[in-house]
Order: sequence, then structure tokens, then C-alpha cells
Amino acid sequence: MEADSIHSARDRCRKNIKIFAPCQWPGVLQMARSSQPYHVREVDRVNFYDTHKLAKTLNTTLQKSVQWMKVKRIRASRDSPDSVEIKEDYDEQYKTVHIRPQSSERMT
Repeated sequence: MEADSIHSARDRCRKNIKIFAPCQWPGVLQMARSSQPYHVREVDRVNFYDTHKLAKTLNTTLQKSVQWMKVKRIRASRDSPDSVEIKEDYDEQYKTVHIRPQSSERMT
């Protein structure tokens, strides 16, 4: 598997380098494969959403409330930014859930 190859290359490179801070990991990952270096894209905390806060602030137009722990797939589209499509089972059709934040602040 490709993921096993990445982890193996990372572990081999890590043995030769002392890591003292999390900010050193991108360099280790880039150097893990010298022939074709891995492209590492660093992300920050603002790139992640707090889904618990999101679930509390969403308003839905479904008859029943959405049980977010049972949702298997979520599909979002730029064409309809105020709704998402969800599946609670892989065999069923997507259900459209209209959402809007209760406040004007960004949900993070």
C-alpha cells in the first residue's frame, strides 16, 4: 500500500534526525524520499472545524433532527453554500439539509 511506503520512508528518515519540536516534522517528511520528495502542505488550526460546535449551531429543515454521529457521508457544493447533502447509510440517496449559522461569526 502507498500509505505503508510513506510511513516506512518517514520512519527510516526519522531515525537519523533528532526532532525537538512539531515544526520540524515537515522537513523530515520532505526529506523522507530523496528521489521524488514528498510534497508537504502545512495546515494551521484555522483549517479545521470544530464539528461539535457546528452540530450545535446548525438549523435543519428536516422533520427530524440530524443524528450527526450516524452520518456516513457529507457532500458540499459551492453552488449551494447554505446546504449540504448527507447520507446515513451508504445504500440510500443523499438528503439535502439546509443550514445557516445562528450568528454572523464564522464557525471554527
